[in-house]
Amino acid sequence: MSAKVIRDISYMENTVQTTIGSRLPEEVGEIYHPSKHYAVIGQRFALLLREAGFKLTDFERLVIVFSQAMPKGEAAISERITDKWMRYVDYGLSVEDFERLSDAEKQQEIFQLTKAILLNFFADTKEKKRMVEDAAKKIENDGEALDIVYQMKNDKAVNVKVMAKLFDNGECQMNVLVESMAGKLIKEQQLVRAESLAQALQYAGTILIRKNRVVIKPINNVLTKDLQPVEIIFELA
Repeated sequence: MSAKVIRDISYMENTVQTTIGSRLPEEVGEIYHPSKHYAVIGQRFALLLREAGFKLTDFERLVIVFSQAMPKGEAAISERITDKWMRYVDYGLSVEDFERLSDAEKQQEIFQLTKAILLNFFADTKEKKRMVEDAAKKIENDGEALDIVYQMKNDKAVNVKVMAKLFDNGECQMNVLVESMAGKLIKEQQLVRAESLAQALQYAGTILIRKNRVVIKPINNVLTKDLQPVEIIFELA
């Protein structure tokens, strides 16, 4: 099976190691109490690595499981598979040590363990290690100022990019950039500002380029039946 470009990094928790026949991990919050919008860390890593073309193995969604059962600081890829496109990685995290941390320190702890798991388990070449290090550096230096390319399409006249920005409060804004083939900005327009990345992505389906206009269609599913395409009018010099 061919390698898949990463799509998502999320977090769960468990009292036992995630093995075949064990209880499944659950949403973080009963055992560990991170800051409210901790999930943004994994989302930023995933979007940046997706932009860079970072490939996992035969899956695309990574779930990091905060585990009481694993020794502190140790990690292991679980053999438990509940979805062919997803894999669990158990990470030993001491509840007592974690709960002593401030919210900012908890964010840093999750950032560092996410980076370490990516480097130790999935960055099997120098190029992939560089991708992870570059993503981590951008997250640390730019935070919510990061603009990440989510989609891109071009024709003979223009290049169209859908950019994603993840804020520290969990909100996501997506803007559409229309550029000349020389890279000059012709038009920028907001596509959506949503309460979460998942909500924002509903608006970023298909890019259509027509003469002097771009149409962004929402993705096609039951949740988006009431969403309308967004049209951006532009003029070429």
